[in-house]
Amino acid sequence: MKYIYHVENKSLRQRIYEEHGRRQEVAARINEKVAKKERLKEITANILIGTLVSAVMVGIVLLAGWMDSL
Repeated sequence: MKYIYHVENKSLRQRIYEEHGRRQEVAARINEKVAKKERLKEITANILIGTLVSAVMVGIVLLAGWMDSL
């Protein structure tokens, strides 16, 4: 009886380990996707901020040129 119980538990333990491994793989893939999305958001934000700063600087230069012509 002990032997059968041990074998059954061993297979159950093995299945638990396999399931845990699968869950870790899925979690790793999800974390990679989240990291890619976060990086993309960061790049997009940097591009937007750079564009806005450039636009403001051009606006200031144009305004200064217009004020000089008055």
